Amino acid sequence: MKNSHCLEIYPCSKSKFCVLEDFEYPMRTRVIFVKKNFITDLSSIPRIFWTIYPPFGLYTLASIIHDFLYSKEGSIQVRSRKEADDIFLEIMKETGVSWHTRTIFYYAVRLFGKRFFKKE
Repeated sequence: MKNSHCLEIYPCSKSKFCVLEDFEYPMRTRVIFVKKNFITDLSSIPRIFWTIYPPFGLYTLASIIHDFLYSKEGSIQVRSRKEADDIFLEIMKETGVSWHTRTIFYYAVRLFGKRFFKKE
């Protein structure tokens, strides 16, 4: 297996990226899987905030995994949206995102993410 923190993506449109191969992210008690060809917008940050928080950064890996867990295919790996959001927070911490940034991002997905979660 490749470096578990190296998820390869390529641009597939002006604002969307495609995951190049199946990806596994090992956590303490589980492994999160992201499927090849999954399409993401990286971090769903409104353009007005891009000077402070661009759509990519230390939080990109956590954002892509979070996007997948919110998708219909990925949501089977979690019991709830809250669990997906908690995983997002944990991965941001593991990958060195500052406390301030991860707190803002976590509460943003808790407040505004409901309409994007695709649990069957």
